[in-house]
Amino acid sequence: MDSGQGRDRVLVARQTAAFALATGVVLYYALRAGSYDIVVRQAEALVLWFLLLLGYALGLFPRARFPGGWLLVIGAFVALTLWTAVSLTWSESAERTLAEVARVAHLAGIVLLAWGLVDR
Repeated sequence: MDSGQGRDRVLVARQTAAFALATGVVLYYALRAGSYDIVVRQAEALVLWFLLLLGYALGLFPRARFPGGWLLVIGAFVALTLWTAVSLTWSESAERTLAEVARVAHLAGIVLLAWGLVDR
């Protein structure tokens, strides 16, 4: 077998795995009714942030440099999370507001995981 064919097969396998992973994540969230249930959503967020912590601690993430403007997006997520957390001071229900802080942190984790896994 030619080494060029071997590289092509590896590339096709990696592309197939990336497609299957992305499809699997979307399908998982769809089958879990969008993860609107607070218990499910918070369990997913804990697993997600544990994977992020483990991936960055072991040097597995990021696979490539973050795209241009990534600080703007992360800054926006941080600002939204802080604003939601500050709203605890005037909220009628601290419990629901804290659930929204967790939702924003979950979404930020999804973005960080996607950026950490994807390369060129």
